[in-house]
Parts: sequence; structure tokens; C-alpha cells
Amino acid sequence: MNNPFRKFFLEEEEAEDTGIGDANDIVSFGNHPYFQKLIAYLDRGSDEPLDLKDATSMLTSGAEINAFKKIKKHLLTQVKNAEALMERLHHE
Repeated sequence: MNNPFRKFFLEEEEAEDTGIGDANDIVSFGNHPYFQKLIAYLDRGSDEPLDLKDATSMLTSGAEINAFKKIKKHLLTQVKNAEALMERLHHE
């Protein structure tokens, strides 16, 4: 049974194995050609001009732009951290 909450209840040794598996998955996704397309899409979204038509439009477009930026930053950080973990494990 695939329980997404299972890893929170594993013993420490088992949880480390899950972390390594997660890191492998993240690195694999970061190396996938689609990842670069996704990052480019997020870049375009974060470069959109702020809609100044009215206060509601301005707040909405500002929130969307910030969301694109946050998602891009999160994904790039996850890949960077996973690659660093795999590099450390490779040199141990």
C-alpha cells in the first residue's frame, strides 16, 4: 500500500533510505528535459508586467507573479540540495 504519510512514522534508519530515494527522484527530475521547460515557463510568468487596471487586478497579478517566483525558487533549491546530498554520499 502506498501511503504518502508512511515516511513520517518510520524508524530513523528507514527514513534516511527514503530521503536518499527522494533525493534521487529530485535529481532525476532536475535532469529531465521537461524541467528546463518548466523553469522557462516560470521565468516567463514571473516576468509578466503588473496589471495596473484596478486594485483587484494589481493584487491578483502581483500574487501570480510572486507565486511563479516562489515555485521556481523552491524547485531550484530542491534540486540543488538533492544534488549536494548525492555528491556528499558519493564521496563518503
